[in-house]
Amino acid sequence: MSLLRSLSNGLRSLFRKQRVEADLDEELRGFLDVAAEERMKHGMSRKDALGAVRLERGSLEVTKEVACPAARESFVETLWQDLRFAARMLRMSPGFNTVAIVTLALGIGANTAIFSVIDAVLLHPLPYPEPDRLVVVQETLPRYSLHGISPTAADYAEFRRQATCFSQIAAVTGAAATLTGNGQPEDIPAQRITASAFPMLGVVPILGGLFTSDDDQPGSDHVAILSEGLWTRRYGRDRSIVGRNIQINSESYRVAGVIRPILDYRITADLWMPLAFDRAEAAPGTRGPHNIDVIGRLKPGGNIQEARDEFHRIAALLVEQYPNQVSMDHGFSIDLKPLAERQAGDLKTPLLVLIAAVGALMLIACANVSNLLLVRAMMRRREMGIRSALGASRVRVIRQLLTESLLLASIAGAAGTLLARYGLHLYGQFGPTGLIPGSQPAINAWVMGFSIVVSIATSMLFGLAPALETSRIDLTEALKEGSRGSTTGRRLLRESMVAFEVGVSLVLLIGAGLLVRSFIRLEQLRAIREIQMNRGRSSGKPALRPVSSKLSESRSCAAATSPLPTSGARPVQPSSMRLSLGNCSRTQTPSACRSLSRWREALSPSSG
Repeated sequence: MSLLRSLSNGLRSLFRKQRVEADLDEELRGFLDVAAEERMKHGMSRKDALGAVRLERGSLEVTKEVACPAARESFVETLWQDLRFAARMLRMSPGFNTVAIVTLALGIGANTAIFSVIDAVLLHPLPYPEPDRLVVVQETLPRYSLHGISPTAADYAEFRRQATCFSQIAAVTGAAATLTGNGQPEDIPAQRITASAFPMLGVVPILGGLFTSDDDQPGSDHVAILSEGLWTRRYGRDRSIVGRNIQINSESYRVAGVIRPILDYRITADLWMPLAFDRAEAAPGTRGPHNIDVIGRLKPGGNIQEARDEFHRIAALLVEQYPNQVSMDHGFSIDLKPLAERQAGDLKTPLLVLIAAVGALMLIACANVSNLLLVRAMMRRREMGIRSALGASRVRVIRQLLTESLLLASIAGAAGTLLARYGLHLYGQFGPTGLIPGSQPAINAWVMGFSIVVSIATSMLFGLAPALETSRIDLTEALKEGSRGSTTGRRLLRESMVAFEVGVSLVLLIGAGLLVRSFIRLEQLRAIREIQMNRGRSSGKPALRPVSSKLSESRSCAAATSPLPTSGARPVQPSSMRLSLGNCSRTQTPSACRSLSRWREALSPSSG
């Protein structure tokens, strides 16, 4: 409380100085009047009493200093003086300060841009109420190193019947949609979703309404919800679109409403249709396509470990009830994963590497500016000597120099934030789509706070060493006309910073070279896959699906060899199965072929 009172008084004395002076004068005059009245009681006249009091107490200005020294010079006032002097110093050296500000702005801008991505992907990836209670249900076959297998429609029905750890549960899957009418035909990224997903995610429609439980029934599922982007792009934000029929896949669908994108960890959908299961597809024991994402919201007070234990029991129960479809010999189990982790996908490690890289870049920028300040400090030795000779303490000199560094870093921080915002805008316009899941990075309050913290930390990093070195001066040497003094310590400090810059730069250069080599290899693989897919289209044969990781390879092989396609895949016809099996050794990677063998062993009738 005393600190807040001190700051409040300092601000009051700074911005209402005349009023504060008048109040203090009035208070002191009242004090003098009281002291004079005491003397008048002993027979002195008022004039003589006032003269005696003034003679005893001294002048009014001295009394002010004794009675209230904080009113003459508060922390806020001295900080304001330091800032004004720092601004004058910036104007005196425009070239030097421009180089320093540009150097720091590039480092701060890079850190701010990468942190905005981390904030959107890792820190605040889900724009839903209580996101920590949202989980994804996945099946695993650890014996064959297969994880993250999407459940079937029958599994979803079993989960709804048996799981008690969820307050709400929903299912979603990808869908193909071709929109016709009212313009050119357009392929729209779409999802089929159960009506329970919208209240579970706290979705509020921009226009119209949402799906109801009746829409989840076969025959009543010709209803659609549009994204705000599709509504704007294709229908010009026409509010009468609600209730109208549109043509999707040559069938008529009634538009129920308009919402913002949801569940965009797999694709950013522009269209949603009900996910309706017929009785045969969701019958107990049915082993259909594994292409459904099951999402649940934990009950209040529940935790994910208790929910995992319950689903382990459900997995054991499924094995006991349907031994011909599911076998514990394969290590079959059910696991839960936080939806936030599913949203981030495989981006966590690359983003942490990137933030470390731009952090090293920031250190290089700080070392550069610190070297520049050390050089300028040699030119200001006489100025600091005069300050010290006039009574300025070393702490006061250091505070003045750090204030100059803080002002420099603040200007660089503002410029860096603008650079980051412009860079994110360019990425949104010209960058690859789908690389960053969920909402696109933006400059929000968290990112602004990070930028401010980085700016303050930067001012300390590049300003502290020069301030300490500059304040340590010999008055005799500093005040001699033309004296340069001893520069051994400064030379050693500058050489150490140069060595640090070179070392960190080499590390970044090696890392960048490795990343470029990996990127070139990935581009070569992508070109080869495009050639293979083009050949498949020209010959009329099924094209190979591109794969990007061992898990994707396992999933693609699973889709080609069994009725258990993974998330987003469609059942493959027997002819395409034979083609994929025959071409495995020529087109698939060795790890994909090994995954293929594991799938064939796991899913063969004899192994059940």
